[in-house]
Amino acid sequence: MKKNITLLFLCLATFATAQTLSPYITTVFDYSPAPGQFINVLPKYEQGDTQQQMNQKAQEAIANNKRYLVCLGGWGGSITFGFDHMITNQPGAYDLQILGNTHDGGAEPGIVYVSYDENDNGLPDDTWFEIAGSEYNQPTTKHNYTLTYYRTPADHQPVPNGSIVDAQYIKYADAEGNVGYIEKNSYHTQDYYPQWIEADSLVFVGTLLAKNATFNRETGIFWLSSYDYGYADNHPNTSDSSKINLDWAVDAEGNPANLHGIHFVRIQTGVSQSCGWIGETSTEIMGAIDLHTPTALQVSNEVEDKVEKIYNLQGQQIICPQKGRVYIIKTKNGKTIKQLF
Repeated sequence: MKKNITLLFLCLATFATAQTLSPYITTVFDYSPAPGQFINVLPKYEQGDTQQQMNQKAQEAIANNKRYLVCLGGWGGSITFGFDHMITNQPGAYDLQILGNTHDGGAEPGIVYVSYDENDNGLPDDTWFEIAGSEYNQPTTKHNYTLTYYRTPADHQPVPNGSIVDAQYIKYADAEGNVGYIEKNSYHTQDYYPQWIEADSLVFVGTLLAKNATFNRETGIFWLSSYDYGYADNHPNTSDSSKINLDWAVDAEGNPANLHGIHFVRIQTGVSQSCGWIGETSTEIMGAIDLHTPTALQVSNEVEDKVEKIYNLQGQQIICPQKGRVYIIKTKNGKTIKQLF
């Protein structure tokens, strides 16, 4: 890097001093759970709460390394969050860790999606890429699966079965014509349908993993097996298998995404199954960590001339660019360069 980019260097140095970058989640943009036994509880719904307020409650639970739990409900339920910088993809290394509450025999795998803020507006409205975990190419995995849940009507009559107080509580149907139910158990008797949602049906689309539960009739215990790698809430947080390599990201056709970094993450419950007295399989999230915590902002050696002006992709002039964003650099000698910081 040449010494005559002093203007840009000083700006970045000032910005780095003024802002401490966090390795943890800073913002929850959307919390959209499917029905489940911990919905309206983790986080707690209070009468009159809006979608925005529930997003905020989810953020308060898992942002800034708080490590409380947020439940995503049955298959398809999701949460979308972001960081205050770009998480870089360092080839061959783990880049991101998703924190859940998995223990041996208690895996509730969630599909991980990632996105780069290509339009530089700070919102998760760009292309999403799926992390191709160990089950991505298995014949039992269904991509672009669609499932619809229906709010229980007021005149519904419970169908009890042992510890299940209502075996046909919340009906769901997929695009293939299969029908099932989220059962209500005796341990969680609140409404399982997200109460801040006015619509009487919820439609989810995503990747469906094979069922991972086995039942021991002698002990009455369900065992939920972990998949090898690439999912949230799938291995204990102490295991490297709970970490994500961004090299695993693929596009909609399954081709390598070749991402140099990401700004946003979406987690979606990946298994659709009910396990008797322990309820439906629901991915839980308690946080996420950038494994390459940035300590300072740097400028690549691509810019070799004294910087005259810096613009974002919307054409607005920028005084101090943020790390992980793409900007248009205009130099004194007339060069125009698209630069990632």
